[in-house]
Amino acid sequence: MTDATDNTFLGALLGMAIGDALGAPVSGLDRATIAERFGAIDHYHGSAWPDAPEVHPGEFTDE
Repeated sequence: MTDATDNTFLGALLGMAIGDALGAPVSGLDRATIAERFGAIDHYHGSAWPDAPEVHPGEFTDE
């Protein structure tokens, strides 16, 4: 692979993991509920689900 291809591949993997980690705590919630509970999602949060296993801030999921 070329350096450009390597960088594109790495960027895609990192982007997927970061997006998953940012979105994990609000998975399944509608936009209004997210805004009410968190405001803007601009940093990592823990789980929004009290009965679910703890999702630590910045942790990615298995999805």
